[in-house]
Amino acid sequence: MKTANSVANEIPCTAKSIDRFVKSEMLSLTNETVRYDLAESVCSDLTLSDVLGEADYKNLAATPLGYSSAAGNSQLRELIAQRHNDVSADDVVITVGGMHALFLLGQILCVDDKEILIHQPSFPLTVLATQTTNMSVRTFRSDFQHRYRIRPDAVEQQLSPSTGLLFLENPRNPSGVCTDASTVSALLHSMKRVCPDAYLVIDETYREASYANSGSIASMMDKDLGIRYPRLVVTGSLSKSHGAP
Repeated sequence: MKTANSVANEIPCTAKSIDRFVKSEMLSLTNETVRYDLAESVCSDLTLSDVLGEADYKNLAATPLGYSSAAGNSQLRELIAQRHNDVSADDVVITVGGMHALFLLGQILCVDDKEILIHQPSFPLTVLATQTTNMSVRTFRSDFQHRYRIRPDAVEQQLSPSTGLLFLENPRNPSGVCTDASTVSALLHSMKRVCPDAYLVIDETYREASYANSGSIASMMDKDLGIRYPRLVVTGSLSKSHGAP
């Protein structure tokens, strides 16, 4: 009779060894408690009482503590889809924060022998999310002379048939510069011509951040770009604009 250990020892291990995670100086700052953080990019943390009413508490108390689907709660996905034009719940995936979404995209879209092109400066952990793949990472920058705006003609020069993923933020972190729909459309058109199998990922974590009652900018999914370009992926999070990480 074989024991569990003997059976386990007979199973060949083909997985690659994983290097120790590189220390992130940015994330290490969260271990420090400061009274005034002038460099923070999020608002004050919310409490449950800030976002839930009495009826919401009752619904929350009745929520089963079981497994959900891999795509996330169906009711929440439907509510998110309703906030966008021509988006169905099947187009929505719920993740545990934006970083989880970036990691999944890195695992799913970053295939071997392909390149990822990232606009810099950007969220530092974006590059880390692709380090578990064999995909090479290249960066491109916008400059002060052009008010830190993305120039589609300059980006097209960075594209190649090996490009598998182009990553942008809108609005940008840390400059706050927004990219308009015409620029994104031009980028998608260039990608369709140069690297038709590549995906464009736009992180809209700061999209709903606004001054007073000025209102938030529209999602690129609301510009009908997702209909014309099915390889457009948009991510978002509650941590920055809503103080609910």
